[in-house]
Amino acid sequence: MQRKASSRRSLARRSAAVQRLVDDMRVHHAVGPSDELSIEVRAALETLPRDDAELLRLVYWDGLRSHEAAAVLGINNSTARSRIAEARQLLRVALGSTQPAERRASL
Repeated sequence: MQRKASSRRSLARRSAAVQRLVDDMRVHHAVGPSDELSIEVRAALETLPRDDAELLRLVYWDGLRSHEAAAVLGINNSTARSRIAEARQLLRVALGSTQPAERRASL
């Protein structure tokens, strides 16, 4: 029983640390006029389920590999990979109405 409580506390600490990192990135990111695509992508990320958006941020913004992001989130490596693939597809759909065809092709 003590091990489960410790594991839950550890997961809660990791999740809190990830959330602080995400919040810090939002506060410190200066948006300039040339960041229109960045704004579109961030808006599209906000439409994704919170866990999926967090996973994509860890992998694509923070540069973690899928197994590293899985460790941060306390999930299985294969679960992280499949969730990344699903989240990317949702992101493509979210960006589909705002991006020209040439940008969509590169995702």
